[in-house]
Amino acid sequence: MNETQAVRLAKMVQRHGTHKSYLLALPLVTVQSDTLKKLSVGDVFLLGLESLELILIDKETIYARVVLKKLRSKHYLELIELKEEQSTSSKRKKHVNLCFSCGEVKIQTLKIGHTIEMTQVDLAHINVVLENKNIAVGSLISVDNEIAVKIDKVE
Repeated sequence: MNETQAVRLAKMVQRHGTHKSYLLALPLVTVQSDTLKKLSVGDVFLLGLESLELILIDKETIYARVVLKKLRSKHYLELIELKEEQSTSSKRKKHVNLCFSCGEVKIQTLKIGHTIEMTQVDLAHINVVLENKNIAVGSLISVDNEIAVKIDKVE
């Protein structure tokens, strides 16, 4: 029985599943709306983190927490907690949730212990996202042993 290339490809995709894309981001930060009106190059957002913790988001839902790990000379991200939590906007009009995105990662299945190669991630450029719109680009810095994001460009 001869199979066409398309049939073989369809069977392979069914066997191996597809990879879902998630936004890899630092934990959401709630800020005053007025702060964003005055956002400028050189501004710094202190995140209250001593080590790099990230979340996986799809649309308005946070699905998992990941941390940076090192094995031998390679860095990778390891999934440490599964959750399905809505990233609801602040109830008050004076505050908004900011997302500091490191880009998208593709993962076949979410499970604790799963690792993500750092080749999928660019920690040098952090997109500052408000209501699904990029408002600035920043970079990770350390301020008094705390992780922060410095604004490099305002969109």
